[in-house]
Amino acid sequence: MTQIPGCATVEGTKAYADRMWAENPHLSPDGWRIFDGLTVAKVGTGTYRMAGQDDQTAALVYALTHGLNLIDTAANYMGGNAERWLGLILKELFFAKRLSREEVVLVTKAGYVQGETLHELRTSPPPETAMFNDHLWHCIHTEFLERQLTASQKRLGVDTLDVFLLHNPEYQLQYLVQNGTPLEAARERFYDQITEAFTFLEQACKDGRISRYGVSSNTLGMPADFDDFVDLARLSACADTAAQAAWGRRKRSMFRVLQLPFNLLELGALREENTSQKTFEGDKPCTTLELASIRHMAVMANRPLNALMPNGQMVRLASPHSEAGIRLPAAAEELTEVEHALIQAADGDWPQELATIGYHWQDITNQLNGAVHTEQVCQNYLEPQAVQVADWITEKLDNPKLYSMYASAYKHFESALKAWALEMEAEKTTPLTRALTERLPEDWQDAPLQHLALNTVASTPGVTCVVSGLRTPAYVADALHLLEKGDFKDVAQILGASA
Repeated sequence: MTQIPGCATVEGTKAYADRMWAENPHLSPDGWRIFDGLTVAKVGTGTYRMAGQDDQTAALVYALTHGLNLIDTAANYMGGNAERWLGLILKELFFAKRLSREEVVLVTKAGYVQGETLHELRTSPPPETAMFNDHLWHCIHTEFLERQLTASQKRLGVDTLDVFLLHNPEYQLQYLVQNGTPLEAARERFYDQITEAFTFLEQACKDGRISRYGVSSNTLGMPADFDDFVDLARLSACADTAAQAAWGRRKRSMFRVLQLPFNLLELGALREENTSQKTFEGDKPCTTLELASIRHMAVMANRPLNALMPNGQMVRLASPHSEAGIRLPAAAEELTEVEHALIQAADGDWPQELATIGYHWQDITNQLNGAVHTEQVCQNYLEPQAVQVADWITEKLDNPKLYSMYASAYKHFESALKAWALEMEAEKTTPLTRALTERLPEDWQDAPLQHLALNTVASTPGVTCVVSGLRTPAYVADALHLLEKGDFKDVAQILGASA
């Protein structure tokens, strides 16, 4: 792939916002944010489970050409295929002149050693690799970061990445503690690792390979006494040291971006005084969002619709489909009928290794634990089984009609199953929805929970952009609707519902 030169610019992103506003006058002025000088929409596209499946390409093109110009990805998403797919779409849009490189903010991350990368490095792991199990390693050593940065540039097809984040570096801290290093010694070594990584990233900024860097961490909003808590004040000190080493003079570091979980139920970054700011009177306790604002950092909120509870359960912050309970039995019956037709077409010779998902749908639902768990089961268990059946139809039956019938029936079933799980989980969020409704402006009273959740996070002072998995054109339309409606004027009142 030919590498596209350039990067997102102050002028280019502002021109993009002006163009989008001219094309859609309904967009609200407060739908835009300043992201370390760049103009971005308050909602960005996350590509955690995206690589072009189903309607994802149409969704991404729709987002980029209608106002959502920030894309968040990572080297390990979909085994690197998220970046490859994204690079192909961007190349097409750039060459068709529907978009320019200067208008799009590309964010990627590195740290996980998984899939293809783990296979390649298994016999020669980089230094300081945290090996958790046979399928998950983690590394932020400069040797690995160099490899990942080069790979991301190639897959995305660009010379310069706008943002490069260390991906959940707290895994390094966890690994040190799990392997017997006393906590305080582990923390000292961890921040030494961060300084070394930041020095590499400062040099990458100096060389023009990235424009700015940062950290994506799940523990930035945790209480300070948590073993794997990551302290923004200490990260900032590491960055100051790294900037001095890379540039050889006093200079503001290029550590400009944070990514962290923030949603209606996980409010630690806003409420937990777990870090400190320097004042004339000495160090003063403050929250992560406060310190990020003081340091003029861009903050990307992730997991806006998936809240991780203290008991380890994930709660989906979205309203269920009104007919979910009716749809699932009907969809399961449709899939069962197609499976029965397949068995007949094979003269009863159904291979043992192939699943009959429709026949066993009630057993499946009995093992599910919430909407997020259902998403994971679909992705990691049911979808691969369905693909096996589809491949068998192609290879053994050579019947395009049955293939089409099975693919359609399985998709209907999966959609209905996810909707059913959301409905089953709704009782967990009913009290929250009720409390929110009492605090909402009148024109938001009937909005679904996912709209309220996204807009509350996006309206919170200190949050620059909320990243959501916009995997369908309908999800993109929802995000654009939020840009049209504007921010909540009294977000503190709304967040009080989560107290």
